[in-house]
Amino acid sequence: MKTTKMTRAKFMEFMQFSKNANTFSFISYFVNEGDSRTDKNYPEFDGKRHKLQKSVRTLATIGTKYKGKVDRNLERNGITFDWELEAPLGRFYPDYDKNRAICFSKKVEDEPAQWTAENAYLVFIAEKHNTPQVQYFHKGEPISREDARSEEFFRPSGLQTKKNTVKNSMFNKAMQAAIKAEAEGNLELAEQHKATANRLANTDDFKELEFYFRTVKLSNIKWVRIDGMEIHLED
Repeated sequence: MKTTKMTRAKFMEFMQFSKNANTFSFISYFVNEGDSRTDKNYPEFDGKRHKLQKSVRTLATIGTKYKGKVDRNLERNGITFDWELEAPLGRFYPDYDKNRAICFSKKVEDEPAQWTAENAYLVFIAEKHNTPQVQYFHKGEPISREDARSEEFFRPSGLQTKKNTVKNSMFNKAMQAAIKAEAEGNLELAEQHKATANRLANTDDFKELEFYFRTVKLSNIKWVRIDGMEIHLED
């Protein structure tokens, strides 16, 4: 595998205009542990003062059309469900980017001059069955998973098992559609949406929807293996 260096600005352009789609990759990044406790006396990282940071290495699929992936799975199981694709929370996609591999902070949506690598996020899909390699850090020093995952460092909710896969998200969308149809007096449509939600919740037909939709700031990415290259990012 060829190793190369690339500025984050160049990498952003590479991902936005690459013709590769549904590309399997391996990425490494360093971020705050969002579920860890915060304390104003802790060193600031990425604008926040979390007790823990983490280095993550994980398999990822980049450039997959999220809505298409979901709809294909629904259709294979006999479901046609009209739903709206929403950008990741607090993010937006520029209209010119058809790959949907890069999004930007919502704070700069009305300022095209700020659609730069500093405000950019890589968008990827992580399969639920894949276990990322995670190393926790406390005040810049490595800390074992056993020591890190305690109430000293994590909020209680952060220690609970996460179930925010796309399958669960689609269940919620179906229930929301049912509530809306019911409020509009369309009881037949409401029952159809409830039936869709029940199928999503109670069968194994939708295992392919058990994946996570992630974003990570380009400034936090260390390297990406993609297209036969290991790309090390630099400013």
